Amino acid sequence: MNFKLISLNEGAAQIIVESGDYSVSDIIHKELLGLRHVKFAGVAPPHPLIKKLTIQLETDGELTPKKAVSDALVSAQSKVSELLQIVRKAFPELSGNLASNASVKENPLSEIQDESAKKGSSSSESLASSSSPSSYSAS
Repeated sequence: MNFKLISLNEGAAQIIVESGDYSVSDIIHKELLGLRHVKFAGVAPPHPLIKKLTIQLETDGELTPKKAVSDALVSAQSKVSELLQIVRKAFPELSGNLASNASVKENPLSEIQDESAKKGSSSSESLASSSSPSSYSAS
């Protein structure tokens, strides 16, 4: 699964999720809506034959789109970890299978490409250089 950030202006961006399931975009969308400085977050419904999802994001300027995405991913990771703990307690016979399928990386934005940087936009920030302490990554 690949993530790309396209900065539209200082407080707005699009996130393109390629080869991903709609549920991943929906999780990110829901977490973005829970952030205080996010004015708008929406997911464009994909074409059934194209595995490309678009998340539109707008902040009030107090929070950059890059930071909003980072915060949303960290929040999603926390909730998924909590859910995994509950499932492991309820179904101990599945614990080995659940642990091998969970993938957590050091940097939540390490696999997100900043498309604006490729286009030479000066208002965009590189997501790959984020210094967030933990991540949520779907492989």
